[in-house]
Amino acid sequence: SFIQNNNFLDKSVHLEPDVLSSKDLVIITTDHDEFDKDMIRENSKKIIDTRGIYKGSFINVVKA
Repeated sequence: SFIQNNNFLDKSVHLEPDVLSSKDLVIITTDHDEFDKDMIRENSKKIIDTRGIYKGSFINVVKA
């Protein structure tokens, strides 16, 4: 399967603009009040929002 054939690293990263902008994709899997949702959206190339945290339409947000 996909996960078994790839080498995924299990580590945390700080949600900072330079970290987000260096990634091709951000997947929102949980909604925490302490996350700066605007900063995440403004600095991410593409976001898959599985929690519905972004209301409205944004060019880089896909609602899943």
